[in-house]
Amino acid sequence: MILILALGLRLGAFISFQPWDENIVSGKLLLTDGASYQNMALGMMEGYDNGETFWAPGFPAFLAAVYSIFGVKPWVELFLNCFISTFSVVLLYQITKKLFTEKIALFRHFF
Repeated sequence: MILILALGLRLGAFISFQPWDENIVSGKLLLTDGASYQNMALGMMEGYDNGETFWAPGFPAFLAAVYSIFGVKPWVELFLNCFISTFSVVLLYQITKKLFTEKIALFRHFF
């Protein structure tokens, strides 16, 4: 139930935000961090890396891989991110259950 809710909320936000609309992409998605990740990913696709270490490690490479497969479509990465972040709920639940108990793991997801 928790996973369905987690995925449903993420997909609902994705659909309501309409990231496939070019005006949304240029006006909201590719600002500040989004633009930096986009530039790093496009640079990696062209074969160079600017050596920037400030940003989250691996994410520009993931973005470059997604762009290589599906084309430069930021909405595809956002859609995939709905599933990746839902998987993180499962991962955190499993880690919490191993370290503590199942009741604490379930309680943790609600707060």
